[in-house]
Amino acid sequence: MNTAKIRFGVCLALSAIFITIPQSAFAENTPEDTAYSKNLASKYTEVFYVVDNAYVVIANSPDANLKSTSTKYKAWVKKMIPAIDKVLASIPAVIALTTSPGYAKSDPLLKKYLKGLTTELTLKKKILLAKKVVNSDLTKDASLLSLITKDMEAWSAAYLADSALANLSAPTTWPTVNFSFSRNPDKNNELTLYATMVDSVTFNQKALQVTGYTFEWYEGSISATPIPSKVLMSDLSEEQKKEPVFVALSGVVSKGTYLFRVAALNSAGQGPWSTPFTTTMP
Repeated sequence: MNTAKIRFGVCLALSAIFITIPQSAFAENTPEDTAYSKNLASKYTEVFYVVDNAYVVIANSPDANLKSTSTKYKAWVKKMIPAIDKVLASIPAVIALTTSPGYAKSDPLLKKYLKGLTTELTLKKKILLAKKVVNSDLTKDASLLSLITKDMEAWSAAYLADSALANLSAPTTWPTVNFSFSRNPDKNNELTLYATMVDSVTFNQKALQVTGYTFEWYEGSISATPIPSKVLMSDLSEEQKKEPVFVALSGVVSKGTYLFRVAALNSAGQGPWSTPFTTTMP
């Protein structure tokens, strides 16, 4: 078996986890993130991704498994060298990209992966051009490939997470509200009214990455003077974050009617106000 097969047998697996930068991502939450995505698409998807996939196709040719003395194998090597050179030439432009706050986690992983790929391809070119293959080079190449695969997978996961945040929109819906009350025997059975924010089929606090709620209480009717307030997730304890968020209005009166409206917040902004939720105290 031709020893070169050690490298080329894994090329297809690598190409299977390549990700492209979606063109639809060009309206992100900050101009810096939008610019980064555009540049990444231009340098990575439209150039690197194209030449790298072309290289993978050649690398996985059946001719790679022929004897190194055969005419077809030698012709294959002549195709491989320029293919490798094209990939190597496309990498610096991606590495040189200026990152943005929204991609601060994934960008270093991308550059780590590409630097590792540069090292591996440079070694592979040396192996292909050598008159005699050195076993230690093949062993090193196999080790580099393992690291590259892990680095690519790490970047892919981080990029998808960063992209989800960078393309996050303000909530377009609001939670359902459940009311409850309590009496404080130490304060002449003073009534406190609670409004608990609950997920619904159109609202999911975790999926929308809600960072808090702004809300208003009204006594009697929606035309009354509102009692505005806000609750932020950052102000809650870790135990409180495990439970549905609730807010309280103390000093409410028996038989009184109270209205509540709420708007969800996330890093992209505030969503719309809910329709008023109404309850009457016992």
